[in-house]
Amino acid sequence: MKRLNLSKYRILTLAGGVIIITAAFFIGTGVGSYCTLCPLGFLQIAAASGSLPTGMLFGTLSGLIAVLVLGRFFCGWFCPTTLIKKVFGSNGKKYQPSEKANKYIKRLPVLIAAGSVAVSFLAGFPVFCLICPIGIFFGFIFAVLKMLFVLEPSWNLIIFPAILAAEILIFKKWCSYICPVSALFSLVSKIPFVRFRPVLNSQTCISHSGGLCSSCIRCCQEGINITENDEDMNTKCTSCMECIDNCPTHSLSYARNKTNNNQEDL
Repeated sequence: MKRLNLSKYRILTLAGGVIIITAAFFIGTGVGSYCTLCPLGFLQIAAASGSLPTGMLFGTLSGLIAVLVLGRFFCGWFCPTTLIKKVFGSNGKKYQPSEKANKYIKRLPVLIAAGSVAVSFLAGFPVFCLICPIGIFFGFIFAVLKMLFVLEPSWNLIIFPAILAAEILIFKKWCSYICPVSALFSLVSKIPFVRFRPVLNSQTCISHSGGLCSSCIRCCQEGINITENDEDMNTKCTSCMECIDNCPTHSLSYARNKTNNNQEDL
């Protein structure tokens, strides 16, 4: 039986999600249900309004529970910025900061998240939403469709692509080192819970047999060393399935991670 290429299904899921949300907007159902999954948006709105946004509570809690189990899966399977990077090939070379620099870089997204909530409280509106690449992405799509169907062009046709290019194509590690939403998902992933991640069968792994193979490491955009006890597996993995699809001996599978690390003999 032919093995499924899971990473290709991920791209189809991303493209399908964009089409569904765009269609929902034009038939009048809106995209609010998508926004309710954002924990940063929830915190910003709560800070800006001074009250609990109960309409977002169920969606946000559901999303966080899913993150407890699947980690940063939203970043790999539902965030449209991933689709942009895939289409334009903006992954580039992986940036590996020094150990000293990495200590500060890891704190940056958390500081941005905290700063966004604080400034939202002072300004009275969710400030990060103004530059959130997800919102800008859909804003650009709606602006294009409005121009095509209503013949009303706007500056958003220029401004939104420029912001997206700066955030995603220029700052190629936006998702890992800048995005505050991704940082919140990583923090939630640290909480002990039932976890599903790529799991290694060391008995069939070429590297563990003394051979030379690093296919899974080369294709991982988060720089995770899957063949070793990488402490960042639980918090950084986006479940993109690239490592599983690129393993020549099929030594990786997506399963429950029963140990504190990412290795398990199947």
